[in-house]
Amino acid sequence: MKPFIFTGYRPKGGTYRSNLKSLFTWHNETLNVWSMVMVSITAIIMLAYVCITLKPPLQAIPPFITFALAPIIHIPFSTGYHLFTPMSKKIKRQWLNLDISFIFVGISLVIFSLSYFVFDTPLLAFVTSGAIFFSAIVICKKAKCKKSLDKTKQALVVGGLVALLLAPIVYKACQHDPVSQMCFVGIVGSLAIGGSVYAYQLPERIWPGKFDFVVLTSDYAHICFGCLYFRVYISRKRLLG
Repeated sequence: MKPFIFTGYRPKGGTYRSNLKSLFTWHNETLNVWSMVMVSITAIIMLAYVCITLKPPLQAIPPFITFALAPIIHIPFSTGYHLFTPMSKKIKRQWLNLDISFIFVGISLVIFSLSYFVFDTPLLAFVTSGAIFFSAIVICKKAKCKKSLDKTKQALVVGGLVALLLAPIVYKACQHDPVSQMCFVGIVGSLAIGGSVYAYQLPERIWPGKFDFVVLTSDYAHICFGCLYFRVYISRKRLLG
């Protein structure tokens, strides 16, 4: 059982196939999975919107694609963690470690994308590529560990790196017009809120058992990251314009 969540659990055991079918039944992980699916669909739709309506120059396409890839790359591991946890403690541990590690990879891709319109130098791209490489090492190592990654500690480590990489981006963005400034404030806010609710397991920590099926930690985190996508595309439209 998860801390602060008392009901809505599926029977223990089963196979990958049977647990995958639970994607279409109502339990305490249903919205966790579908909220992430909706974020990925949003990313694809917004990418198509940018390419069709804004028609950015060829050199501006890679950061848009990178940005859209962030949730798409993460979704198999997020879905796997939320769906396959009843099978065994070992499988739950493996998928949790993969889920958290690919959150790191996804955020690295987001930061790389954000840096495109802010800096005229590839320096941050190399820094982010290094973060992605480090993430790959974490994936290979932690997925085999016997001890699960602690959510709070992992969120603080990842959050610290994200803050470090975002600091120069936000500083540079603040030199743009007020609309762009507000967009970047919204982007940072979405990341901060999403990471905080994930790390401290809100709101179920405050009201145990009251939100066993809806608005759980991951639901809020996914919604925050979905808002991030809208804010980023608003800022992109402004900057391309």
